[in-house]
Amino acid sequence: MLFYSPNIAAFDRGFKVVGSKGTTSFGALEVRGSDPQTGAAFDDLAFGIHQRRPSNTFAWWADGAFAGRENGVDRSYEVGAFGRSLASGLVYSAMHAQETGPTVTRPSEAQKNAAFIDLQKPGMEANLGSLDTGPQFAPVAGFTNLADVRGPYFSLDLNRSPKRGAIKFADLYLNFDRWRDRRNNVHDADADAYLTLKMRSPLAFYLNDQLGSLRTYEGDGFSGGPHGYRDAQVLPFKTWSIGAGYGEGPPSSFRTDWQQGPFGAFFRSSARRR
Repeated sequence: MLFYSPNIAAFDRGFKVVGSKGTTSFGALEVRGSDPQTGAAFDDLAFGIHQRRPSNTFAWWADGAFAGRENGVDRSYEVGAFGRSLASGLVYSAMHAQETGPTVTRPSEAQKNAAFIDLQKPGMEANLGSLDTGPQFAPVAGFTNLADVRGPYFSLDLNRSPKRGAIKFADLYLNFDRWRDRRNNVHDADADAYLTLKMRSPLAFYLNDQLGSLRTYEGDGFSGGPHGYRDAQVLPFKTWSIGAGYGEGPPSSFRTDWQQGPFGAFFRSSARRR
């Protein structure tokens, strides 16, 4: 995400323009102010355009953000497109992003490339994708969950609504990713499974298992590049949870869950009711 509006600090000037014409939409935003804690001035500009076919079988987009800070202007751009086959249910997409600015010393390491194919059928959706985010990609005005990662990811969602029996609806969701850093170490990995069973009675049951790891360098899990890949540690994320619910929708429904297992540097044992 090149521009993340919740990051905007106190501002004293700003404007926003959005509009659309047919299947084309566009927008621009500019905001200037200062950080209330440090007093550092900022002047951010974000813009974007999106166009699609009326059938929604093809679309493309382009956006960018200029983040003005006291040490210079951080610039980031993104272009991408997606397509959809109404006959087969196949969806596909690809995007490319580039950041330049005072903190970028190697532009080739400040890029993000991603692509996926997604197959949608009744009772099934499968997604296979690839992600490559350079160790220096971190747009100042945006939000990047992890940098210095590249590799595949996969998800599969299966659901059924039996006409007979005690189970009214069953859903199984599987998720897998394994992303390596530029030193070929596994930076982030996940293998998760989520099972939902809704009964013909008001009861519902939930069983989840999450297995993952995150490699940190000098205590930083975002990117190893700025730390020279020193002082590596692998944090485990191995939790399971079980839950039960009664009813569907407020105000007469409720759900309670119990989760337990290693969660990074901590051991989580928690109950939640919603």
